[in-house]
Amino acid sequence: MSHPKSFLLTDTALAITGDASPEDWMSLSSYLVSEQRASAWRLGDMLNLGEQMLGEEFYQYIDQTAPLDLIQSYAFVCRQFPRSERIASLSFTHHKLVIGLPKSVQKAMLARAEMENWDSHTCLLYTSPSPRD
Repeated sequence: MSHPKSFLLTDTALAITGDASPEDWMSLSSYLVSEQRASAWRLGDMLNLGEQMLGEEFYQYIDQTAPLDLIQSYAFVCRQFPRSERIASLSFTHHKLVIGLPKSVQKAMLARAEMENWDSHTCLLYTSPSPRD
């Protein structure tokens, strides 16, 4: 997916380069949300695949400004959910919230979240332990 040509995207800004139609705005919104949602999965997979292929040597190839602890936490979630088990309509956070539950409960919880269109806050409510009386 690429962004509409009516916009210029940089690392720190977005600018309009021409006439932006309502469809361009919708396309831009979809593009940006898609990129944001995919980045945690991509970074986590990058670390896991890099380690598999190069071992510890891989760490010398990671951008030194990257927050390594954050990427490692992404990699952990990616290891818990192989690509075939990830639900694209749910966020990375949805998946992260069910880690620690039995696999069958994870699958059921994510399926329910998808079916009932839960946001991650709703998912958190259902996955958090209830307070004891």
